[in-house]
Amino acid sequence: MKYTEIIEALRQKFSVPTGRHLYGVLGSYAQLDVFAGKLRQAKTQDNTPFPKSVNVNSGILEAIPDDEFKRLAEDEAKRLNQRPRM
Repeated sequence: MKYTEIIEALRQKFSVPTGRHLYGVLGSYAQLDVFAGKLRQAKTQDNTPFPKSVNVNSGILEAIPDDEFKRLAEDEAKRLNQRPRM
Protein backbone atom coordinates (compact mmCIF):
# COMPACT_ATOMS: atom_id res chain seq x y z
CA MET A 1 0.00 0.00 0.00
CA LYS A 2 1.04 3.57 -0.52
CA TYR A 3 1.42 5.91 2.44
CA THR A 4 -1.65 7.89 1.39
CA GLU A 5 -3.74 4.70 1.23
CA ILE A 6 -2.66 3.70 4.75
CA ILE A 7 -3.43 7.18 6.10
CA GLU A 8 -6.85 7.17 4.43
CA ALA A 9 -7.63 3.74 5.90
CA LEU A 10 -6.60 5.02 9.34
CA ARG A 11 -8.77 8.12 8.88
CA GLN A 12 -11.75 5.87 8.20
CA LYS A 13 -11.02 3.70 11.25
CA PHE A 14 -10.49 6.69 13.53
CA SER A 15 -13.88 8.09 12.53
CA VAL A 16 -15.59 5.22 14.38
CA PRO A 17 -16.51 6.66 17.80
CA THR A 18 -15.42 3.78 20.01
CA GLY A 19 -12.91 3.48 22.85
CA ARG A 20 -9.28 2.89 22.14
CA HIS A 21 -7.72 2.24 18.76
CA LEU A 22 -4.71 0.05 18.13
CA TYR A 23 -3.49 -0.41 14.56
CA GLY A 24 -0.18 -1.68 13.27
CA VAL A 25 1.75 -0.67 10.18
CA LEU A 26 4.51 -3.03 9.11
CA GLY A 27 7.58 -2.16 7.10
CA SER A 28 11.32 -1.65 7.29
CA TYR A 29 12.64 0.84 9.81
CA ALA A 30 13.37 3.27 6.98
CA GLN A 31 9.84 2.94 5.56
CA LEU A 32 8.26 3.34 8.98
CA ASP A 33 10.36 6.44 9.67
CA VAL A 34 9.10 8.04 6.44
CA PHE A 35 5.53 6.98 7.21
CA ALA A 36 5.67 8.44 10.74
CA GLY A 37 6.71 11.78 9.22
CA LYS A 38 3.83 11.72 6.75
CA LEU A 39 1.38 10.74 9.49
CA ARG A 40 2.49 13.72 11.61
CA GLN A 41 1.50 16.00 8.71
CA ALA A 42 -1.90 14.33 8.16
CA LYS A 43 -5.19 15.17 9.85
CA THR A 44 -8.06 12.95 10.95
CA GLN A 45 -11.53 13.38 9.43
CA ASP A 46 -12.39 15.97 12.09
CA ASN A 47 -9.27 17.95 11.07
CA THR A 48 -7.25 17.16 14.21
CA PRO A 49 -3.71 15.79 14.08
CA PHE A 50 -3.30 12.03 14.33
CA PRO A 51 -2.17 10.82 17.75
CA LYS A 52 1.58 10.35 18.08
CA SER A 53 2.65 7.02 16.63
CA VAL A 54 4.25 4.48 18.96
CA ASN A 55 7.15 2.17 18.12
CA VAL A 56 6.06 -1.03 19.84
CA ASN A 57 9.44 -2.74 19.31
CA SER A 58 11.28 0.08 21.07
CA GLY A 59 8.76 0.12 23.88
CA ILE A 60 9.17 -3.60 24.50
CA LEU A 61 12.95 -3.48 24.30
CA GLU A 62 13.16 -0.48 26.64
CA ALA A 63 10.97 -2.28 29.19
CA ILE A 64 13.36 -5.24 29.45
CA PRO A 65 16.58 -4.62 31.40
CA ASP A 66 19.75 -5.43 29.40
CA ASP A 67 20.77 -8.40 31.54
CA GLU A 68 17.26 -9.90 31.34
CA PHE A 69 17.20 -9.39 27.55
CA LYS A 70 20.57 -11.15 27.22
CA ARG A 71 19.27 -14.08 29.28
CA LEU A 72 16.07 -14.29 27.21
CA ALA A 73 18.06 -14.28 23.96
CA GLU A 74 20.40 -17.02 25.23
CA ASP A 75 17.51 -19.16 26.47
CA GLU A 76 15.66 -18.78 23.16
CA ALA A 77 18.72 -20.03 21.27
CA LYS A 78 18.86 -23.05 23.60
CA ARG A 79 15.16 -23.80 23.00
CA LEU A 80 15.60 -23.60 19.23
CA ASN A 81 18.41 -26.17 19.40
CA GLN A 82 16.28 -28.52 21.53
CA ARG A 83 13.27 -28.66 19.19
CA PRO A 84 12.86 -31.99 17.41
CA ARG A 85 13.55 -31.91 13.70
CA MET A 86 11.01 -33.29 11.28
